[in-house]
Amino acid sequence: MTAANNPNFNPEKYTTIASNHLVVYAIYSLQNDGDEISAEDIISACFMLFPRKFSLRTYPQWPDSALVGRRLHDCEKNGWLTARIETGFKLTFKGTKLAEKVAKELGIEIPKKEKP
Repeated sequence: MTAANNPNFNPEKYTTIASNHLVVYAIYSLQNDGDEISAEDIISACFMLFPRKFSLRTYPQWPDSALVGRRLHDCEKNGWLTARIETGFKLTFKGTKLAEKVAKELGIEIPKKEKP
């Protein structure tokens, strides 16, 4: 995810959504790129997509990696993602469904997958 393909979400909308749910959406957006997803990728994506929610309070120009780390742990406990050293982070089916729900809340339309 780069700044060029980064959607500009309305802070008034995303600040009302739970941080855990926004983390799941950030992973969902990274999964679409197809690469292995690291914690650093997720921290960067959360900050780029939702800067008001994932920045340091005193230094809002910097991401709060500790906050994202705590949310990742919560998301894994809730069964929304798996974390493996070999493969990085991946959403579960339950996590993917949550990400699609969050996308709707953010005003993003998820294309329907065609059946083979």
